[in-house]
Order: sequence, then structure tokens, then C-alpha cells
Amino acid sequence: MRKLGTIDLEILQLAVNQNGTFNETHLENSKLKRHGVGKILDTLASLKDRKFISMNENGSFTITELAKEILWSSKIPIWAKILRLLQIKSCDLQQIIETIDSSENEIFNELEELRKNQLVLMSPQRQDDKLIKVYEILPEGIEIIDKTETEGFEKVNFVKTNKNYSHPNLQFHFFPSLVINHGLTNPEFDAFQFHACPNRPKSRGFVKIKSNDFNISPQIQFNYLQNQEDLIQMRDSVKIAKNICSQKSLLDYVDYEIRPGIDIQSNEELDEVIRNTAESAYHPSCTNKMGTDHYSVVDQKTKVHGIENLRVIDASIMPDIVSANLNASVVMIAERAADFLLD
Repeated sequence: MRKLGTIDLEILQLAVNQNGTFNETHLENSKLKRHGVGKILDTLASLKDRKFISMNENGSFTITELAKEILWSSKIPIWAKILRLLQIKSCDLQQIIETIDSSENEIFNELEELRKNQLVLMSPQRQDDKLIKVYEILPEGIEIIDKTETEGFEKVNFVKTNKNYSHPNLQFHFFPSLVINHGLTNPEFDAFQFHACPNRPKSRGFVKIKSNDFNISPQIQFNYLQNQEDLIQMRDSVKIAKNICSQKSLLDYVDYEIRPGIDIQSNEELDEVIRNTAESAYHPSCTNKMGTDHYSVVDQKTKVHGIENLRVIDASIMPDIVSANLNASVVMIAERAADFLLD
């Protein structure tokens, strides 16, 4: 996708709007003329060299199937089209609708899901005395969409296992290798595997000070799977992974199921495997939650309650974990805290 720039995209979009073929008149009557004749000619030549457009005998241009596949193919999920577009430039809702062939409601819903999963950021901006919502891609969004170019659209996926959830409650990762003991143990054979985790687990652990000597480590109790709902979600994730691996398109690549094993089917058996094999996914948070209740540590400006000149600015101040990896959220927490410090 990095092969395309803003002008590239605008020319290809012009071609789509003209049913695939455009000419000099279309270019002159479009917003592209603001770029100047020289820039447009250079871009046309570049698109032709990269086989995104072809030149016809009458001097017009036609978009190729290769270019259509990049952004407008019906095979590409809408969320991926949005991320690919935002990777090129930030857009407001109307610009996204004009570029992607889908309904306003469908695109808005996809944008909201991408926001909830910390893949895009919406920020209000003033244009022509009007306040509009502008969307831009976040680092996690770039990481995911870059992977789709070589690994397809199934590398990372968010799943909603129950309609009662307001958000995708499971995150899946597909690994084209066998990861044992967090990668510290070398596998003895080739395999692929699924990793899954609840996006917003309800189990709660604790961190307690054991001594007034700062050299002594605190007591940390994670309490994984303490809440039954977390265990049910993990059980559902195993069932989903089993179902995916049983699909016809994967049968040529599956010799046998290593874990939990084809004979492990009942909820009780699955629960036992999960309890014995589940591991951390390295996203600790919420131990110094922001708020005003008895369990909160910092206030809304990251100041520690009852202590002067001390702030906490990291993932620990989240009241609840977000439905995705923490990096983008922590960056935004730090950005906002920087504003507080400068006030």
C-alpha cells in the first residue's frame, strides 16, 4: 500500500467514478488540477509504469484490475479498505464514503469498531468555520494493515462471541510457527497455532507492598480466570480455533491437532486444559486506576491521591483495559499528561 500516495489515490478514484476510464477533460474538471500539470503527468506515468492504469489509443486511461484489488475489491473487508485509505491520508467521514463503495451507516459502524479497538483515532478539526470529525490511522492500525499485504486478512482478528457484548470480546492471533514457553523453548517440529485472549477480562488481581523497604519486591497476584466469564470466553476461543482448523481450505495443512487434542471436546476437559496452559500476554494494566473511589490511585490529571508532586503516567492508570494492545492508548495518555504538566 505504500506504493500509493495521495495524488495516486485521487487519480484512481477519478477512474472509478468514471466507470473505469478517464481522459484529459475529466482531469481538468476535477480537483486534481490544483496539483499542477507537471505533477499530474508524472503521477500518470508512474501509475502506468506500476501497471495501475493503462493508456488507450485515444489518449484516455483505464484503471487496471490490479489497482482495483488494492482498495475497491469486494474481496477486501470494509475495515481493511478504511485502514488502507487512512494509511495514505487522514479523512473525514464524507471523504471515506466517497472513496469506499459502501453505505454511510456501514462505514460509520466499522469506524467505531476500529476506534474501540485502538486502530484509528478520531479528532475534531475546524474547516471553513465548521467542526468536522477527521480520522487518522494509529500505529496498531498500520501494523495490522501492513501484515495483510503479505499474510492476508486473517492474521489478527477480533471476534464477538455473544451478541450481548458491546465490543468484540476476543482477540485472535495466528502464528505460522510453534511458540512454546513464550518462545524460550525451541520446537521440535513445524506447526501453526492460534493465540486468543479476552479483550476485557473481568478477573481482578492485586499488587501489595510487603515491606517499607523498597528493595523488597511487592506481592503480585494476577488471579487469571478467577471470573467464570473469562473462562467461558477462553473456552469459546478454543472452540472457534478448532472450527477454523477443520475448514476445507486448511485440511491440506493439518496433520493432527497437537493441543488440546481432537479427543478433548467437553467443557470440563477444555477448562482443565485452559487452566493448565494459559499464559500472560504481556499487557499489564489498571493497578493504579484513575478515579475517585476507594480503589483509585490517581485523579483525572494523573496525580497520586494524597501525595504532592507525584504522578503516574502509564497503562496502570487505566480504570479498565482497552479492547486491543496497549501501545496507542499509553501514547495518548502520555500526550494528555504532558498537557497537564505544561498547564
